[in-house]
Amino acid sequence: MSTTQPTLLILVSLACAPVLARTHTTWYVDDDCVAPGIGTEEEPFCKIQDGIDATADGDTVLVAPGTYTGGGNRDISLFGKTITVLATDGPDVTTVDIQGGPTAIHRGFFLIHGETRETLVEGFTIKNGYLIGDTGGTGPGGGGGGGAFYIRNSSPTIRNCVIRDHISATLSPPFPVDGRGAGIYIDGNSSAVIENCVIADNVADRRGGGMYIGYDGSTVIVRNCLITGNSASNGGGIYNTFGNTTMINTMIVDNVVAFSGGGLNSENSDSFLRNCILWGNQTEAVGPQIAVSGRRILTIEYSNVRGGLKDVYGCCDWEISWGPGMIEADPLFFDSENRDFHLLHGSPCIDAGNNLAVPEDVTTDLDGGPRFIDDPDTPDTGNPDPDAPKLPIVDMGPYEYDPEDCNNNDTTDEQDIADGTSQDCNTNDIPDECEIDCNGTGQPDDCDIDQSISEDCNDNGVPDECEIDADSSAPG
Repeated sequence: MSTTQPTLLILVSLACAPVLARTHTTWYVDDDCVAPGIGTEEEPFCKIQDGIDATADGDTVLVAPGTYTGGGNRDISLFGKTITVLATDGPDVTTVDIQGGPTAIHRGFFLIHGETRETLVEGFTIKNGYLIGDTGGTGPGGGGGGGAFYIRNSSPTIRNCVIRDHISATLSPPFPVDGRGAGIYIDGNSSAVIENCVIADNVADRRGGGMYIGYDGSTVIVRNCLITGNSASNGGGIYNTFGNTTMINTMIVDNVVAFSGGGLNSENSDSFLRNCILWGNQTEAVGPQIAVSGRRILTIEYSNVRGGLKDVYGCCDWEISWGPGMIEADPLFFDSENRDFHLLHGSPCIDAGNNLAVPEDVTTDLDGGPRFIDDPDTPDTGNPDPDAPKLPIVDMGPYEYDPEDCNNNDTTDEQDIADGTSQDCNTNDIPDECEIDCNGTGQPDDCDIDQSISEDCNDNGVPDECEIDADSSAPG
């Protein structure tokens, strides 16, 4: 007995000992550094990868404004850690320039080690990745896509990033998954969240210029995003195959394909679109806005799709649920030629979304402004939340129209008019640049008519030169 009692006492003592929680650490990275740095605020690391390598679960890597290039600032791996990698001042001033090309095969981030949604990458512009064949991937079958993010068997959160100017080129077999997902490539059992991101001007030789989502186990959420100017053979904005994808308050506009699905191509996939805008996407073949194929379903509601069902192509036992709240009306963008896709006063997308589709934790739009704002001049055509009846109805798309700052210059419209920054020719307290100007005169259409700059023979408030004149008889 004397030999066992001390052992028992020791075990009890250890069991009762206090457990000290690890303190989470913040590591600092700055391109204006003295190499190599030690990761403190006073002596930051020079490379993003060095900051990540120093972390343990729960830590944060703060990346200062600057342009990050070269080794350690591309082909970055998070190694499955539950950490936050945050550009402190956002994508306007913090860039990861991959500087990829045919002889420099590189991408931004690898997320392939089981990262969860608690793993966050936020606040970067990531540009100029270049992938071809399987080079730069993760071994045979790894894929040549994902210029900014290559995600496999992982479910990270990507937030407030600008993903642009990436290329995913093709190479001859045996590389069956090359030329896909130039901006973001997702496959395996991945349930990533992509939110408040701009995905623009990416080129995939085959599928998914902006984003490629594959594999039956993937359940991806895309919300409050702008996807524009991307190109591919199929699925210019997004190509979704054998995955389950939910898109909320996302705008897919002005993407181009050679074959099918200028905006979205959904193949053997369940895709859900709510409060979205698909407009101006183009194809030389079929489905300029959406192409659907395979024995799965596309569900879309409270969204604006140019051409309606006429611009949706389906084949091969396809099924589509064209739900309530669907429209096919000009969304009236603020300045689409310069890629300002905010909504003009009078847009049919204002107060036209479904509040029930917006997750409770989403309270801001792509600009970071409030997600729910009522426009008193616009009838509510969307769907309110019966449990929150006082909450204004959400707009379609990633940008919420603010009737007090319609030109999004962070100054109230009243002040803009008072100080002469904006004109108000019809004295309705709305800056002229926020109203419909179909003929490009620089002032609202009703002012053109009132001032006899334009005729309005049918008295409908639309200048004659902006209407269809089938027999060339009308003025203009």
